[in-house]
Amino acid sequence: MSYFVKHSGKLYGPFSLEQLTANISCDLFTDKDQVSEDQMEWEDIGDFKARKRPLTVMPLAGGTMPKAPTALRSVAVPVAVPAEAGYEPAPQKQTSTASLVLGVLSVIFWLLPIIGFPIAVVGLILGIRKKYVAGIVLNSIGLALSIVNAVIGAIIAVKGLSFL
Repeated sequence: MSYFVKHSGKLYGPFSLEQLTANISCDLFTDKDQVSEDQMEWEDIGDFKARKRPLTVMPLAGGTMPKAPTALRSVAVPVAVPAEAGYEPAPQKQTSTASLVLGVLSVIFWLLPIIGFPIAVVGLILGIRKKYVAGIVLNSIGLALSIVNAVIGAIIAVKGLSFL
């Protein structure tokens, strides 16, 4: 069974009963928000909790209620997803893939700093924005190699050295 929630004028879902329970217990939704199974008939979450027994959160020993740690609320609890028509998740995978591909290219093109440097910079920016470690590492290596190659090339040009 899927559930939808109206919260602050926005529609979220679909949620399983377990996801909805987790979101409610971590105070992402309040008793005044509305829940529906079919998006036609809505009821307050407070009334829904009273009707559905599995939503009851059992107190811990000593009578305290469990709470998700503040730092984990956005990570451990399923995120509320807008249920608008045509909604697509954020293109994180494409950005991460682009960062990885640019990282591989920057490691290949470090021999030509005029090409390798811009590729590494763009890939590094994409990797940092999405916190994609593989892209960050590969682009950092490509950037470092491009800079070292450019510096060595500049030194050779200034000193007039020739390897031929």
